Amino acid sequence: MSVAPEAKSEALPPAERLLARRDFLLVQSKGRRLHGECFVLLVLDRGDGMPSRIGVTVSRKVGNSVVRHRVKRWVRETFRRNKAVFPQSSDVVAIAREGKVPASFDAVQTELVTLVSTSKSSVTARRRPRHEGGDRRGGTGAAERSDAKHRGR
Repeated sequence: MSVAPEAKSEALPPAERLLARRDFLLVQSKGRRLHGECFVLLVLDRGDGMPSRIGVTVSRKVGNSVVRHRVKRWVRETFRRNKAVFPQSSDVVAIAREGKVPASFDAVQTELVTLVSTSKSSVTARRRPRHEGGDRRGGTGAAERSDAKHRGR
């Protein structure tokens, strides 16, 4: 009786997954955004020579737990099968859009590979510049209106 050789695991190792919240937040704050029909991809180049990592976020607004976990599996499998397409030494976060459930694994794979490929071709992707001056404030401007009211304007 012969023993069958052990099959190599095809699972995505933990070193190639984003697991910590701080990593997700770092990619969200500093990464480039790529918009697709069902996903928004955030890509942050680490430049440290380590393998690329993937993280997936699927809100409850996308569907029930069965749907959410299926979408996560499809995204991770797309990353695993197409590592050469994804940028090297980078962190990628895929965020599923609310109410947009991909029809199949092929739809997920096509969209993600297309998004990543177009981002590679447009190396000079623009990011929205941050305003550094102190004169532009957020909000409704209520402070300015209340000041004007008190000054008799």
